[in-house]
Amino acid sequence: MNLSTNKNKIAFHLEYEHVWIDHPLDLIIKIDDRILHMDVSGAKNTTIHKKKSVEQGDHVLSLSVTNKNDRSTTVDEQKKILKDSYVKIKKLLIDDFDFGRIMFSESKHIDNHNNITISPGGVYTNGTWSLNFTTPVYIWLLEKLF
Repeated sequence: MNLSTNKNKIAFHLEYEHVWIDHPLDLIIKIDDRILHMDVSGAKNTTIHKKKSVEQGDHVLSLSVTNKNDRSTTVDEQKKILKDSYVKIKKLLIDDFDFGRIMFSESKHIDNHNNITISPGGVYTNGTWSLNFTTPVYIWLLEKLF
């Protein structure tokens, strides 16, 4: 059963990898302005599975990273990155629909200097990764995919 038609609830499933050196990154995950998850633990692999009520219509899923600094990246003499701290999205399901293809074609990241990266698949600098979507999800996905 698709939960988007059931009292405007969506099933949200996110798996991400948190790679860090020196100190963990701070991560806040939201749908619109509502916090779904906060992570300051530095756990390498995290899975979030929740049901959330949302109104039908347009929404924004966002992952915001703060606390990345010069100690979060190791570079060589030519400034080539040897090791880096980041949060990489491994799997995103909303109402059991895989958002993998959509995520990589429709998402963007805006860093603290307002630089935009399209379809990054994670958060690699301080800033916010976001993906717009609409509920009911199945109708929106059909429109996007076909």
